[in-house]
Amino acid sequence: MANDKYAILKKLAHQRAKDEVDRLSEMGGRDLQSAFVALKIKTFEQEILLEELRLDKKKVEDVAFKYADILSKFPIGYAVCDSNAIVINANEQGLKNFCISSMDKSVGRPVALSISFEDRSRFLTWFSKVNGGMAQNESAFTTINDSLISLNASVLPGGEIIIISNDISKTQANLKLLHLIKNAVDNSNDSVLITDADSKIIYANSSLARVTGYTRQEVIGKNPSILRSGIYGAEFYENMWKEITENGFWRGQIADRNKDGKLSIHQTNISAVKDGNKIVNFIAIFSDVTEQNEMNEKILELSIYDTLTRLPNRLMFKNHVEDICKSKFSSTDGFSLLFIDLDNFKYVNDTYGHSFGDELLVEVAKRLKRVMRKSDFVARFGGDEFIVVLDEIVETVSIQSVADNIIEALSEDVKLSIGQKVTIGSSIGISLYPNDARNYEELVKFADIAMYKAKEDGKNRYFFYNEQMSTQSIRISKLKNILPKAETCGEMYMKYQPLFCTKTLKAIGVEALTRWHNIQYGEISPMEFITLSEKTGHIRTLAPWIYKTACDEMKKSGLYDGVFSELALNISGVQLKEQNFVDSIVSLTYASGLEASNIVLEVTETLLIENLSLARSRLESLRERGFRVALDDFGTGYSSLSYLQKLPIDIIKIDKSFIDNIHKDKKSMDIVETIIDLSHDLGKHVVAEGIEERLQAELLIESGCDILQGYLFSQPVKAKYLERHIDASDIFRQKPK
Repeated sequence: MANDKYAILKKLAHQRAKDEVDRLSEMGGRDLQSAFVALKIKTFEQEILLEELRLDKKKVEDVAFKYADILSKFPIGYAVCDSNAIVINANEQGLKNFCISSMDKSVGRPVALSISFEDRSRFLTWFSKVNGGMAQNESAFTTINDSLISLNASVLPGGEIIIISNDISKTQANLKLLHLIKNAVDNSNDSVLITDADSKIIYANSSLARVTGYTRQEVIGKNPSILRSGIYGAEFYENMWKEITENGFWRGQIADRNKDGKLSIHQTNISAVKDGNKIVNFIAIFSDVTEQNEMNEKILELSIYDTLTRLPNRLMFKNHVEDICKSKFSSTDGFSLLFIDLDNFKYVNDTYGHSFGDELLVEVAKRLKRVMRKSDFVARFGGDEFIVVLDEIVETVSIQSVADNIIEALSEDVKLSIGQKVTIGSSIGISLYPNDARNYEELVKFADIAMYKAKEDGKNRYFFYNEQMSTQSIRISKLKNILPKAETCGEMYMKYQPLFCTKTLKAIGVEALTRWHNIQYGEISPMEFITLSEKTGHIRTLAPWIYKTACDEMKKSGLYDGVFSELALNISGVQLKEQNFVDSIVSLTYASGLEASNIVLEVTETLLIENLSLARSRLESLRERGFRVALDDFGTGYSSLSYLQKLPIDIIKIDKSFIDNIHKDKKSMDIVETIIDLSHDLGKHVVAEGIEERLQAELLIESGCDILQGYLFSQPVKAKYLERHIDASDIFRQKPK
């Protein structure tokens, strides 16, 4: 418009100038001079006017450029199109909304190409109506970039169409999210109340009726105090509101009264909503935890009491002892702790079943409570272990009296519901506070150490803890660490003790015995390291090594090519329970070159009784393959001759404890003769071990014993020295000492 105005004025100026020249040409000299001056003035005025017009033009151009720049960067997009919806021009947001990368690419580009295929037909219909001059409501379409845009359009005076676009994807997403949140709150299991700043309820969700009995309509506009139970004083609510106003929230349990008047415990969270520093709303979220609290009490009871015996469990015992230790820490008062482990419980459990084992544990708990004072604390520590705390009893005599009563009570027969009577016993370890220790862990540890000492010394007895036991415990702990490397570093080795036939007095085989010599500890007893390896599980590695080494050394000795026929090897209970036990024995024997008929597998009574059915199955499987089985240390376990005929046993080995006194005590000799006779009646061979006196050997030969073994004939020796110990006839040619 500024350019048009300028052109018109210029044309008018030329016309006036022409008219003025025509007028001057008709004037005289003086009049002409005056006219020339007047013309100069007018020319100057025209120049001033032209300068003003130029400045106006620049201002208009600056304003136009400014608004064009604003429109190009405006957050609401626009695009100018022709009547065919071809893009002519667009601002930056318009390009973005219509998925156009640059203006160069937008020239001649149909707007419809920016709309998703699913919405394209609807867009074209909408645009056609706009182009036809029909008024259209704002419409939303999805673009090819999955954005949602809202479009408005108008027809410009020149016939062009301007489309205003707004990306509403985030707005729609927020609306959906708000809708989801509203649905979540409306359908929440927790009750939700929202009040205004004056604590008038303005919102309640549907869960309110389930939790309180009040409907939404009944509480809107009311104060939440309609739920008050009346059991709290003003101070409780004052403290609650003080915390809300100062910290912005309050959490806790409140006993509220429901619509029906019933009290319920509500777990409640109340939050203050602020606009700046001003509170505008309160939000309360609560749920009925009455049943949950009752359940928690039951769970708490289950967590601290043993479900079977109803005695306090290990957790409750631990808390009790720790509390006593704290209360007595600065005083001279003390207490004693008795760690009780049942003897032979595993036999009852495995023989009769776990349900009858449980019966036995229940009876043990009853007997313990019966012999203890009400002030004493009795707990089940776990499995077949029980523990007793005698508060303020530290005198040895008093503790011994209690321990004797426990042993006596637990030694009495227990009659199971099936009518079967079983006998168990108990081993007890005792530690004292503060003499032995001042904390829970050490008191239990020391009592446990003392209990194992009682078991090692024959069971059904008690021991007080002493420092020497800890020394032994430390030794065992160190042995545990070095045991796994013993065979690989050459510390483990084999010795063999010959077995002599009573008819020929010639060695018919050997028993393989494992030895361990450590640089620090010297010779370590097989009883110690075999037991330790069974407890740690290392026996699973050690046992195959022992078996393979013994077979290989005996095969290399050449004595099994006509001299020896038996190699006796001890079998561990852990080894017997292994799934691949039978296959492992067969494989190791075959690999060594020995025959199954050469191998005698020695097992103890305790091992058999611990899992009778499994032991019978595994050993019968080996006997079917040609192996023989010997019952070792007969007489030290349950010693029931009646079950010998039921077990897969070929050989009975009479324990050394029976042999020791046969040449001095007739009763001992009678027992041995009975064992020999009954074993022969059952078709079993008999081995007497631990023979140290010639007279012992002679009595055994007279009684019909089949095989003799002991230091009288040979100590255990390495394989290379066995040839020196295969004939015992010289011993009987010598005159008795």
